[in-house]
Amino acid sequence: MSVKLKVIGYLAHKDTLGEIEAILGRIDNVVLSMHLQGGGWSLKSIGDEELPDIIIHEIDGDREEDLQALEKILLEYPDKVTVYVTYKDGDMETMRRLMKAGVRDTFPQPIQVQELVGSVTKVLSGKRVRLSKAKGGKGGVTSFMSAKGGSGATTIAMNVAEMLAHDFKSKVLLIDLDIQFGDVALLLDLMPGNNVMEALLQPSRVDPVFLKALITTHDSGLDVLASPADLSPMGGISPEGITHLIDAASELYDFVILDVPRVLTSWTMAALRYSDPIMVVGQNNMSTIRDAKLIIDKLAHEGVPTANIEVINNRAMAKEGSVPIEKLKETLGIERMHKATNDFKTSVHSQNQGQPLQDVSKGSHFTKDVHALADYIYVLQNGEHKKKGGLFSGLFSK
Repeated sequence: MSVKLKVIGYLAHKDTLGEIEAILGRIDNVVLSMHLQGGGWSLKSIGDEELPDIIIHEIDGDREEDLQALEKILLEYPDKVTVYVTYKDGDMETMRRLMKAGVRDTFPQPIQVQELVGSVTKVLSGKRVRLSKAKGGKGGVTSFMSAKGGSGATTIAMNVAEMLAHDFKSKVLLIDLDIQFGDVALLLDLMPGNNVMEALLQPSRVDPVFLKALITTHDSGLDVLASPADLSPMGGISPEGITHLIDAASELYDFVILDVPRVLTSWTMAALRYSDPIMVVGQNNMSTIRDAKLIIDKLAHEGVPTANIEVINNRAMAKEGSVPIEKLKETLGIERMHKATNDFKTSVHSQNQGQPLQDVSKGSHFTKDVHALADYIYVLQNGEHKKKGGLFSGLFSK
């Protein structure tokens, strides 16, 4: 899904205009329209026919008509236009006035490249998600992330993806983003010739044709983009590389399942912002609950709506004592909570044999719960169950 982000700059100085052009001109899919104040163009021309995604306004002895025009835009299009201001020696009263009107953020000069790029990339990711939802895309990109090491996110992500491909006859791509320790290929007994780093380090080459050349197909029909499964350095991965990859995948597949490592970096955040829902996988014990809470709060702070986050209570019904589900929901601030029944034997046998759960034990409670998750994600995307009498009604923990 190729999405363009229109950015209008309304700057007081040529140097500032050139600086912003140099910074944002490096981001693909950002369309710049730059204007000098007093040069004939006016903020008053902005309306429904020319509505940008972002306005960057430089404060420098602003005219009252410009301030009123900005306030009008913020009032009429609060959910459509993001306004940033930049300044060198800006009037503090003017800045307070604009912040009160709804300006998103300020950038003191000299502008920090990483801060501006990060802010614009975040808006671009948000636009992608909104457009995906408008096309019925909820559930189209789903992330799985462990609240604590060993929580089972990879096992659940892999089996949900396999069931969507095999049982629901959907086109599914499973992307292993755990660059250094990913084991999706191992769990499916695959020997991939290519891996995800080839896409992430060459974002300008990524398109559906290039992506197809990198995938490995499982017998179930599931396509996999494997991790290198070695200690590859991750310094070259960028948010832009991640969004390019997911864009291309979304054009080809009904469902894109992401196995996201338990690290919060700029590029993992880009993947999570693109996802709805985000499945945080944990176990019902105090240590894991604490870590899940930290992750959920951090995601909210980074602009990920809490409504996009759901929790999977893995190894539910274990014999040891656990926190009541209602108390768990209250603690985490999450309403949608799913269960995956404790079945260590089936899970380990599946992993050791390199086979999906339903090939090992189709009748186990764990397999049925994971199938219910696949049904749930299918319904999010398509609005109906694939088969009458599916397991969706028994999905949520009680």
